[in-house]
Amino acid sequence: IRGSRMNKLEKYLSNKWNVVLSAVCSIDIPVIHLDASVLNSLVRDDKSRKITQWKDGSKNKPNLIQAETDLQPVFHPEVLNGLPGVRFNHNILPIPALDSNPLVEQSFSIAFIYQALEENKTIFRASLRDNPNEFFQCTITEGGVLNCSVKEDKLSIKGSLGKCHCVIISADHLTNTLTLYLDGKSYRKISLSSQDVFAGLENFNLGQEVNGSNPFFGDLGEFIIYNSSLSVWQKQRLENYLANKWNIDITGVNYVEIPVLHLDAALQNSVLSDDGYVVKKGGRVLQWNDQSPFALNALQTNTYCKPDYVID
Repeated sequence: IRGSRMNKLEKYLSNKWNVVLSAVCSIDIPVIHLDASVLNSLVRDDKSRKITQWKDGSKNKPNLIQAETDLQPVFHPEVLNGLPGVRFNHNILPIPALDSNPLVEQSFSIAFIYQALEENKTIFRASLRDNPNEFFQCTITEGGVLNCSVKEDKLSIKGSLGKCHCVIISADHLTNTLTLYLDGKSYRKISLSSQDVFAGLENFNLGQEVNGSNPFFGDLGEFIIYNSSLSVWQKQRLENYLANKWNIDITGVNYVEIPVLHLDAALQNSVLSDDGYVVKKGGRVLQWNDQSPFALNALQTNTYCKPDYVID
């Protein structure tokens, strides 16, 4: 059994026998799993709370170590919706290679919980194994926009500064695509101009670029890497687990599946009248704006066929 049937059986058995489930390992084996809510995974100074080591929870155990005091991030006990986080402010944590091999090869997925406090910053950056002068990275730009890029290819989704977000990045070498999901509600997908990113990632750093530029100012709660591209069901299960754990709202139509069309009369600002403004109660509807990524807005220019907008 697999999929939703496996999920139901796991829930039944875990509830009956009081076993705590973690979707992180049950959907696939992670290459790395960092979790700030597991307090004994953070080796830190009692007074300064500076972190010297963030222990990995996967079977690979590539612990992140920072010996330089000035570059050590700081532990904050209730910074992410009341849960612990690792605060980066001109700090860096390098993810070590696995037995001299690249961190990921071919298809991969990355999931993480973050809160950005300033724009124009780098959350993480890794160099491409076959082209060390090119990078795979995730950054925050003006207004809290989240960007994921490989060389000249870039995806962008509007996030918010000072807010906790759930991110999943999926790179599929079979389709040569890169997909970015934010909070289970928004997604962007592109076809990559090359397959360089699938040859492997090296020099993977959390917090800033290798040369110290664009340092991240914000918090990380959890960071997970898989050596596979997650299926829709796996992505949804991981999103649900992370969102419940970190108190992030991911409810909505897009969580079920990315819709081709999504019209919602409850979003009054998506319904426009003849003058192009938001329709008022009892007004005639000229346009009903689609909430899906495809912008298939419904339009009716025939006066006799325009529906009325009715409240309650």
